[in-house]
Formats: sequence, structure tokens, C-alpha cells
Amino acid sequence: MCGIVGIKYNNYTHNGLEIYEALLSIQHRGQDGAGISYMDNNKLEMIKGKGLIYNLFSYDDLKKMNGSVFLGHTRYKTNNIINSFQPFHLKSEKLEISFCHNGNITNVNKIEIELNNKYKIKNNNKESDSFILFQLIFYYLNSEVKKSNTISVSELNDYLCHIVEGSYSIIMHIKNFGLIVLKDKNGIRPLVYGKNKNNDCLVSSESCSLINVVDYKIIREVEPGEIIYFKNNSEEETHKCALSLFTPCLFEYIYFSRLDSIVNNISIYKCRFMLGELLGNKLLEKKLNIDFIIPTPETSRVYAYGISKVMGLPIQECIIKNRYINRTFIIENKETIGENIKRKFSVISEVVRNKNVLLVDDSIVRGNTSKSIIKLLKDSGVKQVIFASAAPKIFNTNKFGIHIEQKEELITYKNTTNEKIAKSINCDSIYYNDLNEVINTVHELNNSINNMEISMFQN
Repeated sequence: MCGIVGIKYNNYTHNGLEIYEALLSIQHRGQDGAGISYMDNNKLEMIKGKGLIYNLFSYDDLKKMNGSVFLGHTRYKTNNIINSFQPFHLKSEKLEISFCHNGNITNVNKIEIELNNKYKIKNNNKESDSFILFQLIFYYLNSEVKKSNTISVSELNDYLCHIVEGSYSIIMHIKNFGLIVLKDKNGIRPLVYGKNKNNDCLVSSESCSLINVVDYKIIREVEPGEIIYFKNNSEEETHKCALSLFTPCLFEYIYFSRLDSIVNNISIYKCRFMLGELLGNKLLEKKLNIDFIIPTPETSRVYAYGISKVMGLPIQECIIKNRYINRTFIIENKETIGENIKRKFSVISEVVRNKNVLLVDDSIVRGNTSKSIIKLLKDSGVKQVIFASAAPKIFNTNKFGIHIEQKEELITYKNTTNEKIAKSINCDSIYYNDLNEVINTVHELNNSINNMEISMFQN
């Protein structure tokens, strides 16, 4: 899972301030590194590297950028490839492309064989799945442009839908042709576009980029298996693969997407509030002795609102977050998570002392973060901690872009019952939302979603 953004301006050049704002709004989708590319006087320029967006691009850098097409990427690391920061760039005698990808390709070996057999391209096992996918697209289009000086988006789309397995949302700029966006046949990762009054186009992983950039209005989500070609003459060409089957990732609604985003016509805020109500109804049946609800900052707050509405319990904001510490879920070295929790959170002891509390979080993956927070609460004098997860139990790794490398890492691997899970994180009891009920809630909000990517929740 990464964040990607593209802006295509019509008939004039622009600086990099808008692409920066659009990219900054999806910083939550990746904190390992970032990059921006742009065309300046028909020459591609690029700044990219390790770190957070605001550390990589100065105001002066952004003001000096001068282009009509910009691409941006923020990286969430799911492999050990060093310096695999995007956008990527490839160039031949007749073709030049810059490229951004969000997702994870699961049949890299097959694509490498195709690259070798068809285009004589060999890789050395040091390239990311994103770059290998980019090579496939580049050399396919390069051979097409050599023959006819044109690009057939329908043929490219059908080719990718047949040969590539996994998840991909892609934005790429082809010099002298235009901007192309496309999504895998299952539409696993989100991608949305909008336009302003000048007919400029902004494409992003999430709608919050458009909401926060002045004067862009959302047009629609790119559909599963769809390719859209925004030509340099402002015309658009679209094509949808016949193999498409709408199967978005459930975890986007539970955790990844930003609270103010609209994903596949579903308000993330509304969805999470309803999942909180769902969890509240389950807890209400248990007749638990709870003084108040504590949301784990910050992604669980809306779930707590939903629970509070159903159970009639107050919410206490007694866990204080240091906003300058990054997401612990994405920390590469799992041994340092406990240390980072101490830096990231503190508890207001006088509020929680001798209380029975309901601790709410969006999910529990490995349990390291939850265990550390519960320890902070109990060290602060809490009498009883009941833990509630808005997400269903996570049983499996995810091969579509979520960084869970091994099934053995998960808290559910060794702990086969709720009682064992509760004991392992030192809470008094634990409750989860039911998978089928969560799916039904999403379906209620958009009845065109009949299938969901739920492999990480299946035992």
C-alpha cells in the first residue's frame, strides 16, 4: 500500500505546490519515502528519497518546479528493496514514461519470464515488483510505438489484465502522449480523479487529495479493470477489461483510508461510525461493567463514537499522543515498537485510576502496540481493561500490499481463542467485530460491492 498522485494541467505550466499538497494529504499511506517528478521544458526532472514528504521538498524547491504534468508517490515499504522510491522513469528513442504504482504484484516470476522471452530484459533480483511491472508496460508500449507511433489503451489494458496478477493502481505520464491511469481487474486499491474549472485533471489514491486542493471537484473512482487516457489535446479515452470483478480491499475501509475520504462512493467516516455501532451492539449484549471508553489515538476515535452512541457510555481522551512519532504499525524493526510506544503515548493517570475501561482500536495485528498501551494503562492504575477491535480477527498475511510478512507474526497464530489473545496482551477480555457483519455494513453503504478482498481475515 502506497499513495500516488498525478496532475495534468492544460495549456500552461505550473509550480509544484499543488502536487505537494495533494501528496501530503495521503502521507498516511506511506512514510518510508516519497518522490515528485515533472516535465520542465520537455525534460523530466525528479526529486525523491527516504523520509517524510515535508522533509524532502522545500518551499523553494516546489516554487522552482515548472511543468504541465506532475506525478507524486509516498512509499509504504512491503519489501527489502533498497531505494525503491518512485516515480520511476524509463526512456527509449521513441518513448519516455514516468510511472507510479500502488499495490503488490504476486506473479513477478511470470512477468520476468515474459520480459526475458519477449523483450530480452533480464533483472538481477534487486528490482521491486513495481519496477518490474513498469518494465512490462514500458517495453510493451515501446514496441507498439515503434510500429505505429500510436498507443492502444484497450490493447494495453487487456494485456495487463490477462498477464498480471495482484493489485495495481497506476498513474503514468507518457511524453508527447498524455496521462494514463489504470486499475487492476479487481479494483483492490482505490484511485479517484477530479477536475477544476480549467479542465485540469488530478488523480489520487484518495479523494482527500482533491478535497484539500483548491477548486478540484471529484468526477469518479477509476473502475476495476479500467484504463483512462487523458490525451494532451484534452480528449479522454477509456476502456474496461471484460475480466473485471469488483473486489475492493476491506482493510481500506477499516484502517488505511483517511477519515475524510470517499472510497467507492462510501464515506470512510460513516463506514467506521457504523462499524463502531456494530461493535457497540455486540458489547451491549455482554452486560460489561465499564466506566468509560478510551479510543487509541487516532484512527479508533470514530469507532469509539459509534460504540458510545449504542452503549450510552462517555468517551475519555486520556491517552495522549506525541504527534511527531510515526505509525507503529509501519515500523520496520518490530523489536523497537515497544520503545516507540513509550515515546508515542502517555496516560493521564488521575483519569483512569481504579476505573474499568473499554479500550478501542481499529484492529489488532501482531499485538505489540496493544500490549504496550495496556501496560501503560495498568501501570497508571486502571483496574480492568476490556479491549475491542473494530476489525475482525486477522489470520493471514496479505499479498496485495499490506506489510504482514509471515503468518507466524500474527497474534492469532499462537493464540487460538479470545481468552488466549487477551492473556497475551494482558487485557481482561477481548471482543472483535464479526467478518460477515462488517462486509454486510460495507455492502449496505454501496450495494454494488458484492465481493471484497478479505484474505487476511480468513482462517
